[in-house]
Amino acid sequence: MTSSQPKGPALSVIIPVHNSAAHLERSLSNLVQSDFSDYECIVVDDGSTDGSAEVAERHGYRVVRTPKKSGPAAARNRGMQEAAGEIVYFFDSDVCIKPDTLRRIVERFAAEPEIDALIGSYDDEPGEPDFLSQYRNLFHHWIHQGASEDATTFWSGCGAIRKKALLEFGGFDENYRRPSIEDIELGYRMKADGRTIRLDKQLRVKHLKRWTFWQILRTDVLDRGIPWTELLLRYPHVPAALNITLDQRLNVVLAHLLAISLAVAAFIEGAAFLGPVLLTAYLVGANYWLFSWRTANLKTRRTVETVGGLATAWLIAYALGITELMPVVLVGTMATFVQHQFLRHRRRSRPIWWISNVVAVSVLAMMAYLLSHVPLHLATVAPAVLLFVLLAANARLYAFLARRHNVFFAFTAIPFHFLYYYYCGLSFTAGVALFWSRKFAPKRRGVREPAATID
Repeated sequence: MTSSQPKGPALSVIIPVHNSAAHLERSLSNLVQSDFSDYECIVVDDGSTDGSAEVAERHGYRVVRTPKKSGPAAARNRGMQEAAGEIVYFFDSDVCIKPDTLRRIVERFAAEPEIDALIGSYDDEPGEPDFLSQYRNLFHHWIHQGASEDATTFWSGCGAIRKKALLEFGGFDENYRRPSIEDIELGYRMKADGRTIRLDKQLRVKHLKRWTFWQILRTDVLDRGIPWTELLLRYPHVPAALNITLDQRLNVVLAHLLAISLAVAAFIEGAAFLGPVLLTAYLVGANYWLFSWRTANLKTRRTVETVGGLATAWLIAYALGITELMPVVLVGTMATFVQHQFLRHRRRSRPIWWISNVVAVSVLAMMAYLLSHVPLHLATVAPAVLLFVLLAANARLYAFLARRHNVFFAFTAIPFHFLYYYYCGLSFTAGVALFWSRKFAPKRRGVREPAATID
């Protein structure tokens, strides 16, 4: 008489967590509402001290604890070792899945047996309402929705992979101790071996993370830009995708040329050019402050910043003799305040949303008209042409942001988007330098190879 081994679940859900109890509570509350039940959930507590493990246990899910904080790569590998399902689905503790997410993953793998991994994207309704979190997560959504469905990277924010393939490639590289490109690196190894990774643009999850300016810089430069550049040089035959395509690289070059041309124009033209630019920058800043005035529960601080910024703008205009710009700036400030106080969500009232955008476009048109009075010389024409080309090249993104929020939101996002191109260029330069310095540096004893293995 023989006994058959019990069959494991169709899907193993693995969620690494480190001190994210509040987000994990929302994430698991969404998970229990899934319309697919043949799954197990393993929460890997990576040295949390805020009760994250207790949150998972309260929801009835299995908790695996690491001896010490080792990073998300090691935590995912630990969860993968415990997984009983043939398909392993990773998402982060600050992510909420949809009711049909698990079922969609299982059905997609069943319908396409050649797929080794499947990734999704963030949805277009981020969890945190402040400007930077909205912009950052909407930009991430835009990048994935515009990418090829034949993906060249893996993404652990919402990514499923056959456990057999994961074991074959040794899991995630545990040399990445912080949240970095450990998932992208795994995807590059898989693609270099000819494996199939698909992007399902309808497989969408909600991101709950609240971004700050310095978090964005650190993530994009130190945790993403520099190590990703090194990865590209290690795998030169893997096609470029997502935000490293040819047009994105051209935008990086144009953005740097724009910065140089602006500096040259400011040096040559002086106040006649610099003043309008500074006042335009103020209008962007006012919109950024006011967007967070209500959503971030920072009313007093944002009010002081806005009033202080307006006073500073008046002083700059008076000192540079361009006070004719100030009525436009004042109207723009008032328009953004009204819009953020009462008209923030398009779905509340579509007619009012259109009216508010007409006001926004009118203010920006007046600003553009006054800026056109800057003396036209080669020094001022060059940045104007470069600015126009960059705006035209990214017009679809800005139109998307305007649809999701309003014209003022898209206008405010432009300098942050240009800044993204600036530090992408700097990250690439630093990454190339680090790659070649390490390539020719003598190997030190005790240094591990890039890809970790699972015992």
